[in-house]
Amino acid sequence: MDIEQLDIDALDIEALRELLVAVIAVLDSRMHKRKHLGEEILVKGSLSQALHLPDLQKRLNAVNEEKQNRAREDLASVWQSLSTATRQAVIEQLGWYDPHELDWDDPRSNRRPVNLKKDTD
Repeated sequence: MDIEQLDIDALDIEALRELLVAVIAVLDSRMHKRKHLGEEILVKGSLSQALHLPDLQKRLNAVNEEKQNRAREDLASVWQSLSTATRQAVIEQLGWYDPHELDWDDPRSNRRPVNLKKDTD
């Protein structure tokens, strides 16, 4: 899926929730090397906390439509600020794909070959 074409405003609320959960998971899965008392240790990433994504998730789960709309706008701005590699990792984790990019032999593709036309008999 072309991540540049992903329109946050076109997604429904359930898709937004899935997207936000995946963004949090990808950002939290990062590990950073730190030196502590001369020993190198791995520290879990905390970028999702720094971006206040758990709070954004609460607002997106709210019943109030106004809060959801503001959360949608905030998620759109966070999405645009993420690197291309991070956005691609999120899309891959979600399993979202563009069916038009699939090869004919791909089991997810149920498209007809371009040279075959549907019989109208």
